[in-house]
Amino acid sequence: MTGKKFFIVGMRRSGTSVLREAVMRFAGDIQNIEFETHVLRYALQCMEIGRYKNLKWAKDEIERFENANIGSDKWYGIKFALNPGVYDMEWVYLHHRFPEARFIFIIRDKEQTFKSYEKLDKNIKRGYVPWDCYSPFFDLMTGQFRDYTNRYPEKSCIIDYKNLVIDADSEMEKVKELLKITTGVSCKGLMKKPENWKEGG
Repeated sequence: MTGKKFFIVGMRRSGTSVLREAVMRFAGDIQNIEFETHVLRYALQCMEIGRYKNLKWAKDEIERFENANIGSDKWYGIKFALNPGVYDMEWVYLHHRFPEARFIFIIRDKEQTFKSYEKLDKNIKRGYVPWDCYSPFFDLMTGQFRDYTNRYPEKSCIIDYKNLVIDADSEMEKVKELLKITTGVSCKGLMKKPENWKEGG
């Protein structure tokens, strides 16, 4: 028994961090939400490669997460913000390793997400993925989120970033229903319209 686990998953700059803050407001039902624990994802990747699947550090990291909330009735989660590309398509390993975990996806307007991503990454050393490459990867990955939610409606939900900004409390009802949340405070005042806000979508 590994306790109740969940993941917040979305594209980078789609609102994963503020969604994490919103879910943390349900403190009576949420033990913790780790922030970008990439070492767990590295460990899961190693489990998929024959020559690496017996690495002790990888097994230890997976066991650490599995045991994080044993004996507690509260949920324990991690939020991941994904970049466009093959590496981050491997978020699906989370489901295969933790099949009973819940997934809270967040999707934001593609243009808004890209502009925010471009602004943040355009001057870093590795550069950034240009629009003509970003756009199809965004469609592919958000399509994966929708397919997963259609396949496992009892284990997942999709938060619409626009709706979260306009009426956070109403949009967060999806999370409360998914996790059977009975506590928490209002999310009013948490969300602010971003600089590149586009009315209607």
